[in-house]
Amino acid sequence: MLNAIGKFLDKPDLGFLIMRVVAGAIFVAAGINKFLGGEGALEQTGSAMALFGLGFAPIFWGVLAALVETVGGLLLIIGFLFRGAAFFLFMTMIVATAVMFDMKGLDLKSIGYPLVMLAVSAGLMFTGPGKIAAQKGGA
Repeated sequence: MLNAIGKFLDKPDLGFLIMRVVAGAIFVAAGINKFLGGEGALEQTGSAMALFGLGFAPIFWGVLAALVETVGGLLLIIGFLFRGAAFFLFMTMIVATAVMFDMKGLDLKSIGYPLVMLAVSAGLMFTGPGKIAAQKGGA
């Protein structure tokens, strides 16, 4: 019985697809919400770069973060330009995690989301998209 269940569940490419689609959808929703929040939301998002000494042009950084989340999330979902998308999402989540850590310390309720999305992005960079993807090889 357990052997049959193990064989049924032994589908790593299906697992990668599930992780890609869920993480990608979350990223897309977060990016779109930044755009829908207007100039104020984009400026607030972009102001996070001040933590890294890049406090100039916060709207530019906010638009860049929203674009990375939206386009990167879509690329994760379809499995195209995958590792590049995962890399840029990873970098975006480093900023988000650092900002939340700077504001809240080790409060996992606050830093949990960006930290988990950072880890998922990093993991997907290393694993690639799996076989169920638009681009083979996970470039």
